[in-house]
Formats: sequence, C-alpha cells, structure tokens
Amino acid sequence: STWSGRYSLENVRAALDSQDVWLTLKNSLYISIVSATLATGMGIAISWIVNRTRFKGRRFLEYFVLLPIAVPGIAFGIGVMLTWINSSLPVYGTSLIIMFAFVGRFTAYAVRSISSSLVQLHPELEESARVFGYGPFRTFARISLPLILPSVLAGWVLLFSFFITELSMVILLYSASNRMFSVLAFEIWNVGDF
Repeated sequence: STWSGRYSLENVRAALDSQDVWLTLKNSLYISIVSATLATGMGIAISWIVNRTRFKGRRFLEYFVLLPIAVPGIAFGIGVMLTWINSSLPVYGTSLIIMFAFVGRFTAYAVRSISSSLVQLHPELEESARVFGYGPFRTFARISLPLILPSVLAGWVLLFSFFITELSMVILLYSASNRMFSVLAFEIWNVGDF
C-alpha cells in the first residue's frame, strides 16, 4: 500500500505499537551509547598521547586515527566485514562488529574535539599537581578532566548522533538480531510504507 498523504496520529500509534520498532530502537541505543563511550575513551587516550607525551611517532598516531574519515562508509564497512567474516572470533553477525566499525571510523571526531581543549590547557596546571604529590591518573581525573569535560561531552554527543543515524556501514554489517533504527527506516521506506 502507498501512503495516502494524510498525516495522522494513527501512523505514530501503529509505529509505537510495533514490537519490531521497540526492539530496533533498543538495539540502536545500546550500540550507539556503547560505541560513543568507547570512541570517546579512545579519543581521550589518543589526544593525551599526542598532546602531553614525548612519544616518538605520536603525530603518526594522530594521522592514523584521522585516515578512516577519508574512506567512504560503504568501503569501510566492506573492509570491516572482510576482516571479521573469517575470523576465529565470533564477531560477524553480532553487535560487536558494528561497534568496531563505528569506533574504527569515527574516533577521529573525539580526538579532534578533545585535542582542541588539551592544547588550550597549559601543562603547568598538571605539573603543579604533580609537585603536590598527585600521580598521573589522579592529576588527570582531578585537574585535566574537569577542564576538558565540555569538549569530551560534545565529542560524545557528536559521535552518538553519527552512530544512531549511520546507514552506509550498518547496512552491510547488521543481522536480524542487531538491526539498527536506520536500517529499519530504510527497509520500511524501500517497500513504500511511509
């Protein structure tokens, strides 16, 4: 059937009564929240290494993380699929493969967001804390993190919004048990059920 062109709350009620919609929404939220949290955590670690250490090759690490943004989503999805399809670890067909794809491709957004804040935060604040006996983790947790927290949260929200709507990679990697909302919307649109 085709859409009649009439807007009504019956369409919304029908969608909200669908068990398929709720299961897919739950999957989407779970995958997006976990992936955004992992990518943000990696973004913090990579930003810290690049901006606060003397690690040889730290700039290469930053460029390596930025590289996947230049790859189209479908090509990246195919690469992730081919990497895990014959792996001895049972990742293909699970939510993990989608999370790996998200984190692998989009962590650069968290790195950029957090790095911009770390560059503005003078290292003397951290050095002062170290003089007063704080260890590196306590210094980060008590001094640096509260000051860069707005950038961390902004990066997380940006990643979450990418993940909840991503279609090009997910359409290649999902299975019936881990279908996301973007795939459901595409499937429904594809059959003309507007």
